[in-house]
Amino acid sequence: MWSDRMMVFDSGGLPEDWTMETLLSDHRSVPVNPKLAYAFFLMGYIENWGRGIERIRGGYPDHVGNDVVFEAARSYFQVTLDAITVRPVRETPVPNVADPDRMSRMRELLAFMDVLEGRSISEVVSMMGVKSKSSVSRNHLRPLMVRGLIEYTVPEKPASRNQHYRTTNLGRELISGNLEE
Repeated sequence: MWSDRMMVFDSGGLPEDWTMETLLSDHRSVPVNPKLAYAFFLMGYIENWGRGIERIRGGYPDHVGNDVVFEAARSYFQVTLDAITVRPVRETPVPNVADPDRMSRMRELLAFMDVLEGRSISEVVSMMGVKSKSSVSRNHLRPLMVRGLIEYTVPEKPASRNQHYRTTNLGRELISGNLEE
């Protein structure tokens, strides 16, 4: 990492018979190291296969003068990302939610997870009546975790298959109405 850029390097290279044109066009996903890719998926760093390049490139169009450079050969792959300067965002302990129904659903989810042993992601998915664990994790659990409203039951092992989520004291204050939106 440098003040003006970040570089990510992998000695895995591109899949056999791939070129930069293949990589930068629509293509099927072929992880060079499937075990590592799966580990990142389980940790929630990958939402699904085959969208990484698209998402990296999509993050830069609004930032004039910033660039993403991909370099690859049979023995390595490197991405260089120009730094994007953003103004610091003031973190608030709870989201500013204009939609009362959304706040009500958030309180309902926090109340559901307000048990000592916590709730597994499967239990949360079932309670919400949806099918996608990654969507629930990305759109519901992570935002609550970032705001300090829920916590891991096994904090030293975030990717543990025994991981559960439980409501924090701050989350309980929001449920009870003692904490304003």
